[in-house]
Amino acid sequence: MAKALHVLLPKMKRIRKPVRLYRGTLPHERRRHLYGFSWTSDREIAERFARGRRNPDGAVVLETLANPDAVLYVRQNIKGYYEEAEHIIDPYKLTDVKVVARLRPT
Repeated sequence: MAKALHVLLPKMKRIRKPVRLYRGTLPHERRRHLYGFSWTSDREIAERFARGRRNPDGAVVLETLANPDAVLYVRQNIKGYYEEAEHIIDPYKLTDVKVVARLRPT
């Protein structure tokens, strides 16, 4: 899937510096070190996603400093329509992912 996204996603201006990204998800993603493709540069947005996904295991907010070659696409924010500061990344190129918040189980 990651290799296909390299080809299928629209080309964008190359990012030159690492970017700090967050992801709100379930704890099993962190335990397995199998991360999703959608991340955000806004921690509040990641926390909102984590709250929405909470289950009996709780939820977590992950943080990483993604190298430029891991960023496949940065989705443009459109006020009132799409405001997630979304970054599509190649999760296999992430090196250091840590938990920065834990949400209680539902």
